[in-house]
Formats: sequence, structure tokens, C-alpha cells
Amino acid sequence: MFAGGKRAEVTIQVEIQAHLPDGAPEDVVRTVKENGRTLKFRECEFEED
Repeated sequence: MFAGGKRAEVTIQVEIQAHLPDGAPEDVVRTVKENGRTLKFRECEFEED
């Protein structure tokens, strides 16, 4: 639908937020980052508050 239009630009953004009071275990961080690379996400990172 969008892509068929002239000069259409389509962007899809996904943001996932999780609050982990004790932080994310290393194996979870590694798995999430690997999945992000597999899905070809431009960014896949963890932030600390």
C-alpha cells in the first residue's frame, strides 16, 4: 500500500523497554544482542539507569 505510492518513504521502529532492578544477566544480554544482529537491527543495546 505505502510502497506502491510515488515517492513513499516507510519507516518501522521498534522499541522495547524493560526495568530490571538487579540488571540483566550476561546470557540474556548476549542472546538479545545476537537476536538483534540476526534480525538486522541497526541498534540493539542495553542502557543502565
